[in-house]
Amino acid sequence: MKGYSVAVASVLLLASISAVAGEYWFQFGAVGGSNTEYNHGVSADIETSITHNITSGSISFWVGETLSNGAFLQFGYLEPNESGRYPMLCTLSGCSNYEYSNASQAEWFYEYFPYNYSGGQFLGAIGPTASAGTNGTFNNYALYSSGDTWDIMFNGNVIGSLNMHASTSGINAPIAFGEIANSSGSPVYINNAIFKNFDIYESDQFLPVSEAYSFIGYGVGSKKGIRDPYGVMEVGNRINYFAAGSGLPQPPNYTQLWGFGYIIRTISEYGNVSKAAEYSAYTKVPISVPPIIYLSNDTRVIFKDWIGSGIGSYTGNSNSITVSLESNITEKAEWLLQYHVNVSSRYVKAYGSGWYDSGSLLKYGVEPALVYQNASSRAVFSGWTTGTTMLNASMYVNAPLNISAIWIRQYLVNITTPYGSASGTGWYISGSFDNISLNTTIINSSGGERMAFYSWSNGSSSPALQVSVGHPITLNAVFRRQYLATIMGIDSEGTPLKLDKVFINGSRVNKTLYLFGGNLYNVSSVVYKGTNITLDSDISVNSSSVAYLWLPVRDLAIRTLDIFGMPVNASVVLTFGNGTVYSTYTGSRGSLALRDVPYGEAQAVVTYLGITSSKALSNSNNTTLLFVSLTDIIVFIAVGLLAFALHEVSRRYLHKKHSEYYLSKANAAEAGKRL
Repeated sequence: MKGYSVAVASVLLLASISAVAGEYWFQFGAVGGSNTEYNHGVSADIETSITHNITSGSISFWVGETLSNGAFLQFGYLEPNESGRYPMLCTLSGCSNYEYSNASQAEWFYEYFPYNYSGGQFLGAIGPTASAGTNGTFNNYALYSSGDTWDIMFNGNVIGSLNMHASTSGINAPIAFGEIANSSGSPVYINNAIFKNFDIYESDQFLPVSEAYSFIGYGVGSKKGIRDPYGVMEVGNRINYFAAGSGLPQPPNYTQLWGFGYIIRTISEYGNVSKAAEYSAYTKVPISVPPIIYLSNDTRVIFKDWIGSGIGSYTGNSNSITVSLESNITEKAEWLLQYHVNVSSRYVKAYGSGWYDSGSLLKYGVEPALVYQNASSRAVFSGWTTGTTMLNASMYVNAPLNISAIWIRQYLVNITTPYGSASGTGWYISGSFDNISLNTTIINSSGGERMAFYSWSNGSSSPALQVSVGHPITLNAVFRRQYLATIMGIDSEGTPLKLDKVFINGSRVNKTLYLFGGNLYNVSSVVYKGTNITLDSDISVNSSSVAYLWLPVRDLAIRTLDIFGMPVNASVVLTFGNGTVYSTYTGSRGSLALRDVPYGEAQAVVTYLGITSSKALSNSNNTTLLFVSLTDIIVFIAVGLLAFALHEVSRRYLHKKHSEYYLSKANAAEAGKRL
C-alpha cells in the first residue's frame, strides 16, 4: 500500500495563532480493489461530522487519487482546530483571498501535488466557513478528468480545474479516508463520519466501487511511535456504506469491506455463445462471435451488431468486444441470414450470383439473348429455370437458389433450287422438323424433253420433304433432263403387245411417261390381258423413244373333233390363273387359237351337245378334245341297226339249224324205238 499525505493540516496549523509542531498523520478508511485501477475520477457522498474541542491536529474526510504520473489529488472537507484567517486559494505562485474560518465549522477543501513536486507549500483551495454544512449533512465530493484536466466538483458544481498532465489513475486505486493531520502524541476522539456511494468515473459516468478494502495507517512523513487508534467498518451490512473514525473495528489492512458483482448475459441464435455468468463489478469481459457462420454450403449468417442493455454494455457492429460490468448487462447478437444464389448460363456470363440477405431483392440476367457459335449455329435465350422468360429479372431471396438460363439451340437450314423457289430456309430449334418443298418440279420443254426435279443433295427423291434438324443443313434441289418414253411389251417374235398396267419399282406408272435420261428403271411387273406378270426388267432411255419389254407369253390352240376326226363347234370357257374368265366357241372349223397368252396354268371347260370336258392347260401350245357328233350318232345308230339286223338273221339261221338238229335227233330216237 502506498503512503498518502495531507499537507493542508500543516498549513492550517502554521497559520494558527497557537500552532504547535505536529508529528503524526493518522489515516483510516477504504481503498478500491484492483478493478478500479485506470479510472478517470473518484467521488463519494461524505457525512459532515464535526468534532468539537479539538486540541491537537486538524480533522478531514476526503476522497483522493494518485495519478499515473505520480501526481496526487484529494477533495473533501476539513475542521480546523482553531478559528483564524485562512487562504482560499494557493498555487505555485502563492496564496490569495484569505478569509476567517471558525474552528467549530466544516468547509470543503481540495489539495493537489503536481508531478515531481517537492515543496512544502499548500496547493489547493479552501471553501467558505461552514461550506460543508452542519452535522449529519451529506455532500458529494468528486474529481474527474477530461483529458489531462481534472475538474473538482462539489455537489455537482465545478469549483476548480487543474491540469495534472495525466488523464487516469494508472495502476493506482482510489481512496476514501478520514485523517488527523499534525497531531501531537495525544490522539483525540473523532466523531465517526459515514461514506456512501464511493464511485469511480468510467465511460462518462460515475460507477460504484465494486470491491473495497480496509486501510488504517499513517501519512507520508508521519511518526509511527503511536499506533493509529482509528478504525473503519461497513454499516448495517450495506454495500458501499461505511464509517471511519474512533471506536470502530481495526481489521488488518486490505481486509475486504464489501464486494459485489454483476451478471452478463449473452444471447445469440447462432455461434453457441448464449450463456449467463457472474463477474466482479467493473470486470472487463471479452465477448466475441465469428463474423460469419456457415449453416450449410449455401446458407450462412453474418454478424450484424450487438444490442446491449445495462451500464457498460456495448451496442455496435464490432463482433469482438470487451464490456465493463458496471451493472447487469445483456448483450444480444443480431444476425443477418443470407442465402447463396448461383446464377449460371451456358453460353454467356450471367450476373446475379452471390450471397443475399434473406428477403432481399435479387436482380439477375444475361446479355445478349442471341449467341452465334458460327454462321449456321446459334443459341437463343428462352427463359430461366424460375419460370420467367424475361432476359433481366428479379425475385426475392428466401432460400438458397440455383438459377440457370435456358437456351435453345438453333441450326440454319438453307434450301436452294435452280428453278422456281423452295420453302424451308430458316433457323430451326434443334430436334424440330422442317417441312421442305418446291413450288415447281417440272420445267416444260419441247420435243418430248423437259427438266424435272430429280433429287435433293442428300439423296432424297421426294420434292416435299420433312427433315429432322439436329445440325446445320444445306439442301440443293437437283434437276435433270427427262425424255418422254412409251413402255410396250413384245412377244418372242417381236410382236408389240398392249399392256394393261405398268409397275416400276412396285409403283404403278403410266405406260407413256417421262423418264430421266441414263437412269435404269426397274419394271417390276406388268399387267397383260388381266394377268400380273413379274418381270424385274431394267429399261433406260436417252431420248424420246419406246421402251420394249419381252413378255413371257405363248400361243394356245384348242381343237374339238368328233370320233371320226371331223370338227365340231364346241363352247369353251377359259379360266386363267389370275381369275379372268374368257368364253368363246371353236367354230365350224373346230378350232380356237389364242395368241400371246401369259405363261401360267389355265383351266378349259369345253362343252358340246351337253357333254363337258375339262382340261388343264399349262404352258403347252396345243390341245385336242374329241366329242361325239350327230353324224357319229347317226353312224352309230345305222351301224347298230345293221348289226342288229345281221344279228337277227344270224340268230334265225342258227335257230333254224338248231331246230333241225334236234328234230333229226328226235326222229332218229323214235326210229330206234321202233326197231
